[in-house]
Amino acid sequence: MDHEVQSITSKISISSRASSSTVGTSDNNYHQREQANAKAGELTRSQLESRWLILAMSCMVLFGSYYSYDNPSALHTQLKNHMHEFEDYEIYFNRLYSVCSFPNIFLPFFGGAFVDKIGAPICAVGFSILLLLGQIMFALGVNFRSWALMLIGRTVYGLGQENIAIAQSVILADWFVGSRALSLAFGVSLSISRLGSVLNNFITPVVANDVDTASAAWIGVMANALSVCLSVVVALLDRSAEDACNEKNLFAKNRIDKMLSEFDEDNAQIVNKNGKDEWNDPDRLPELSFEAARHLQRIIDRNSVQYNDIFRLGQLFWYLCFSCSVVYGCILPFNNVAQGILLERDYFRIPSSECVLKYPTECSTGSLANPNGNPPIDLYESDGIVCVGDNIAPVLPSSIEYVDLEDESYDYSNYKFDPLDIYDVNCNDNFWRSGCSRDFCEAQFQATEKASRIMSIPYIVSAIMSPFLGHVVDQIGYRSILITLSPVLLVIVHTILGFSSMSPIFPLILQGIAFSIFAAVIWPSVPLCVEQRYVGIAFGLMSAFQNVGLTLFPIFVADLHQTGADRYIPDVEILFIILALKAVFSGGFLIWKDTKLESVLTKGQCYILRPGKDQMTLIETFPTTRSFPVTEVDDDAVLADSKGEEEEEENFVTIDVRENETGDII
Repeated sequence: MDHEVQSITSKISISSRASSSTVGTSDNNYHQREQANAKAGELTRSQLESRWLILAMSCMVLFGSYYSYDNPSALHTQLKNHMHEFEDYEIYFNRLYSVCSFPNIFLPFFGGAFVDKIGAPICAVGFSILLLLGQIMFALGVNFRSWALMLIGRTVYGLGQENIAIAQSVILADWFVGSRALSLAFGVSLSISRLGSVLNNFITPVVANDVDTASAAWIGVMANALSVCLSVVVALLDRSAEDACNEKNLFAKNRIDKMLSEFDEDNAQIVNKNGKDEWNDPDRLPELSFEAARHLQRIIDRNSVQYNDIFRLGQLFWYLCFSCSVVYGCILPFNNVAQGILLERDYFRIPSSECVLKYPTECSTGSLANPNGNPPIDLYESDGIVCVGDNIAPVLPSSIEYVDLEDESYDYSNYKFDPLDIYDVNCNDNFWRSGCSRDFCEAQFQATEKASRIMSIPYIVSAIMSPFLGHVVDQIGYRSILITLSPVLLVIVHTILGFSSMSPIFPLILQGIAFSIFAAVIWPSVPLCVEQRYVGIAFGLMSAFQNVGLTLFPIFVADLHQTGADRYIPDVEILFIILALKAVFSGGFLIWKDTKLESVLTKGQCYILRPGKDQMTLIETFPTTRSFPVTEVDDDAVLADSKGEEEEEENFVTIDVRENETGDII
């Protein structure tokens, strides 16, 4: 869900299906090329002032997506009360996240190609509609207390969740490529989207407590409806910008249309109407505008990569995939149940079994309570036992029996519990809320709202740090070390949460730092470890691995909670510690393997041997340039050639598609 567009191509040299590559320029050269294109009469989206409006609306589209995605986590306790389902609640609850992630094990392989084929703005509208439909079904499931309907709704939501992030990334790339504000655009987008989760944690519990749980879910529907409207506006603005660019760039448009009409997709080469190679003569190279060149590059890359190419990705990439799966599996499933963990650990602790009411079989507070009061007492007057406190749940009756009640505001007419457990109390039922345990329900409402605010800390930290970390990592490198450092911090976080009484604020700040570092490093590391033409399928594979973990680990959390006497601590925290330790060991292997490949992640330069071609090509991943020497070459000669090429082309991007003596396209 935290994908960032990493590859920005400005000068493209298309080679054979066995090895295609790109040549890039620095961020300053992008800006210079943009100015040169403007002087030459080429108009791109990044020159339009409306790009800032596009950025604002794209941020809000993702804001609504994240708001509703984390809706259940902010309703963890309220939904349990609402559903009247206590025995298997954790299993059903965690499935709400598992079914949302399950489709995304497979969708990343197709979402990018679908976006390229249909167009990102139109796809964004379709995906936002899927999110709206999924949230409507979820809200209806809450209304009708139907787990089946809620699970179906979350599955539909999952169909759009990952893909809308892809579509929005493509939209931002189209509007900000060639601009100095590209990194800023993606940083702002990532921060605003995560603030959607933060706002959900602040608003949703309050609405659920003051109104009802179903109303809180319907606010998520409103957020998704806003996303649909904004997606439509973005699509209209993008179409208007495309028409303006096409009108201004008539020469470039005619040129690309001609080339694509003569393009042989099966062989990834451009031929003339007679089926012969029209561009064999290097003096007759076609000149294309920047956007036209990128469009042609995507088509050729899409037709030259096969799915069996996953076996070419190398060990370094697979270590990244494993780390991605377990680290995200340690962070996001924790957030799913963070409210329950914080209530159990800090803000709504169960009182000692030695604490009882003065009249243990009568209601504690409310209209049905003893008019003379029913205070809690220490049964054995033990030292160190505290029965009343700010973060301690009020003491409940040990058992109750109320039958033939005629109050229509109560859910039932008979209430008989012997013994009465804390999980039997449903504060959505007026019998408990105002009749029998008013103090307990009021304390629970306050605790859930406080826990939800505190569990927002990692997202707040991430929203603040994300816009800057990407740039810092590009400057200092050390990616393999940072990938290992993040799970080390997570081991510390969950050890503190599971085995100490320290305030949760400090470990949650640490978790936010670990989350920010990992997200800023893991995704940009992919283009450094695979050939440029495999970057798309590599991102798809990593997303699939991530969602395998996000599908399975919530199920493990639910099982541990159920087998651990309905407690999260310590079993669930031990699970997160084990996952983080696995990521630490994986990071150690990653560092070791990285040193064998000349520290490509540490230095930000990737050296990959590709047999069959005696050439060196440069690949640009914004804003770091990386080199791929195939065999020994004359570095001075290569740099001289690159400099000469930059001097030759001032206003246009050159596509070179031709055959060598063996018939390979180079």
